[in-house]
Amino acid sequence: MSAKDLKSLLANNVSLAGLAQRASAMQSLRATIAGGLPEQLANHIVDVAVDDGHALVVVTHEPAWAARLRFHSADMLSLARRSGVPATHCQIKVRPATQTQETDTTPAPPQPRQTS
Repeated sequence: MSAKDLKSLLANNVSLAGLAQRASAMQSLRATIAGGLPEQLANHIVDVAVDDGHALVVVTHEPAWAARLRFHSADMLSLARRSGVPATHCQIKVRPATQTQETDTTPAPPQPRQTS
């Protein structure tokens, strides 16, 4: 499907257009929040959303990064509010990376010793 066909589909389907607009807004919010954090933390933000209870939900892939991100909850909430998001609190969630998302960091098995 070409970009032109996709634009036409979105223009003619109100619910798809709304979904695309929301996805774009969440990408923008993620960029805003990531831009206000140290790069090391920003690289571990997988997703950002705002739920119906006005919680800013920040998703990372490991519990250790979730703990570090919690220390910056007030900063992330402030960044979200400045960009017009009516968030009242911040939640950090962990969504482990799937097998296809991870890079294989498993060490190679030991090689048998060669005898002379």
